[in-house]
Amino acid sequence: MKKTGIALVIGFFLFSQSCDEVDELLTFTIKNQKEFEIENQFGVDTPFVVPTPDVNSQSSQTFESNNTAASLVNEITLEKLELSIVSPDDFTFSFLKSIEIYISADNEDRVMIASKENIPEDATVVDMDTQAQNLRPYLIQETYDLDFEFVTREAFSQDITMSADMEYKVKADPL
Repeated sequence: MKKTGIALVIGFFLFSQSCDEVDELLTFTIKNQKEFEIENQFGVDTPFVVPTPDVNSQSSQTFESNNTAASLVNEITLEKLELSIVSPDDFTFSFLKSIEIYISADNEDRVMIASKENIPEDATVVDMDTQAQNLRPYLIQETYDLDFEFVTREAFSQDITMSADMEYKVKADPL
């Protein structure tokens, strides 16, 4: 009887370890980066939208290199979105009051994926507050669109180039 109990405990331990390993193999990260420009034509306290050119997700290649395919992806969530100012070099986010970021893709609705209120005036990088939602329909496509909706706190006299760095967590089944 003791041997059976020990065998069951060892079997359960090995099974739970292998499940954890499979989960790790089927969870990976997609990183995307997009630069865009804000022209200096907007007034203070006026919301304005800056659309970006298509973001190439390179999803097919990423899925393939992780031994899965788009049809086997269960969930994709935005884990991190960081905005930074690329130029001018000495600029901070002092001109911005708030930011909302939306995603859209072919045959998919536009939805908010991140936002930030009360942006510190001395910040050169802003970690956005991300929304907990499954973005699978957007990221399994080869391209998607991002729209940045800004509300300014002060006018600015130069065009500003920004970079959005995104990290998505993917959970998928194996091939």
